[in-house]
Amino acid sequence: MEIKGKDKFLAQLASLPRIMREEIRKALDVSADETTDIMKRMAPKKQGKLAASIGYSFDGAPAGASIVSQARAAKGETGLAVTMYAGNASTIVRNSRGVPFQNARLQEFGTKDMPRNPFFYPAFRLNKKRARSRIQRAIRTGAQKAFR
Repeated sequence: MEIKGKDKFLAQLASLPRIMREEIRKALDVSADETTDIMKRMAPKKQGKLAASIGYSFDGAPAGASIVSQARAAKGETGLAVTMYAGNASTIVRNSRGVPFQNARLQEFGTKDMPRNPFFYPAFRLNKKRARSRIQRAIRTGAQKAFR
């Protein structure tokens, strides 16, 4: 018995993971870009180096990043996780005793002598729901593209 369209359907099923992965990665890229842009705008204005150190990567945070957060579309899937980070070697400050501290962490959480000035996690939480919705739409779009 011959089934009409069987080969086409099997080809569509085979292309589904690749197309979905591409769509999800685009959604993660857009969401991470939006979130880091908000973080940069929320960073203290006097801390120009701090705002410049904020970024994202699909390969993990660079060495020296002090605040790191990861957004994943799927656990264990390579390439479907984006890491947002703040702080690098240029944002290290020293206290009155000469002890080095990461300014990104000091601004985000404060100290006993300095009030906190959060910029990283509020932006992350602000965009979390929007990013999740964008990823869900990307999954739907990927499935629709695979079966056209």
